[in-house]
Amino acid sequence: MRALIGCPIFSYGTSGQNADTVHAALLTANTNNYVLGSGTIGGSDTLVNSCGIAMSHAYSLISVFNIYDTDTTTVLHKMYMIRNPWGVTNYNGTWKHDDSSWTSLFKAQVPHSVDPTTSNA
Repeated sequence: MRALIGCPIFSYGTSGQNADTVHAALLTANTNNYVLGSGTIGGSDTLVNSCGIAMSHAYSLISVFNIYDTDTTTVLHKMYMIRNPWGVTNYNGTWKHDDSSWTSLFKAQVPHSVDPTTSNA
């Protein structure tokens, strides 16, 4: 990665970390325009976990963001926009493209003008 972007590289292991601490660190890195990536461990990339995410695989972490209540100060959901470099996804968990949780209020808070209800790849 360093050869590609010419910047210092940091590795942040999340095993055993508090989810709120991880989200805060990634949110700060995202705000500071770090190039972010993520990956899964275990098995082979031909296997998927219970959410349909490929195991032992790398992903681009496009954005880290929060979804707020109508008051714009209460964080309701901590979100990650990831992309499979294979260009396909079999994600089947909460917040997938056809999940009824995507209200117009929540869709408007997704960064990069992405409509999560039509962006399935």
